[in-house]
This record gives sequence, C-alpha cells and structure tokens, in this order.
Amino acid sequence: MATMRIYYDINVLDQPVASDVRLSLNGKDVTVTISHLSPFRFSVSPKGNIGDKILGTIAKPLADILGATVLPGLISQLVRGRSFTAFGLGEITQRIGGEDVTLKINNPAMDTRDGMLRLSSSLTVS
Repeated sequence: MATMRIYYDINVLDQPVASDVRLSLNGKDVTVTISHLSPFRFSVSPKGNIGDKILGTIAKPLADILGATVLPGLISQLVRGRSFTAFGLGEITQRIGGEDVTLKINNPAMDTRDGMLRLSSSLTVS
C-alpha cells in the first residue's frame, strides 16, 4: 500500500509582510530576534504525486480557510519574541598556494553608523 501525504506550495497573499527584527551579538554569534511579524494570509496549491495531489485538492478548502482566517494571527503570535542564531563569527581557513591560511575574528562588536548596521572586529591571520 502506498503512503499518501499532503504537500502544498504556499502562496502569501499579503505582500509585503511587515516585520521588525533585532540583531544582537552574543559572544561570536549573531542572533536575530523577531519583535513583530504582521499577520499574513496565504493560500495553498497541492503538489506531489497524483495521490498526494488528489488528497491535497480534497483538503484544500479547509487549508485555504485556515490560511485566510485562523493561522495568520496565530503564526504572528507564535514567532513574536523568538530568537535564533543567524550565523557564527569564528575562523575561516582557506588553502592558498599550498598553505592553510586562517583568518580569526577577535573581539567582535556591533553598532550602527549613518543608519546602517556595522560589525567590527580585530583580525588575526595565521
């Protein structure tokens, strides 16, 4: 017996989706915190193999109702205040001319200058 699943492509109806995010530096990790995400409606389009598409088409009216009424506010509330590490500022090693060259970031700092985000650091090359 074949497994049937529901796969959808999600189409955001309200564009652009407005959000406010805060970037911070925690040691050598750049952290993103979502302070606001505007509710957005979406619709779905079934995809997958023929069985998946049939099942997705049957469930589409319910998915569209949820995407237009219930989930927009719920998603916005669920992500508000969430934080995640976007990337780490560690070392980069590259082989150049048969030798390994390592660039190490030391004492990173984050601030703003002329309305733009500035990330500064001292570097060690070895």
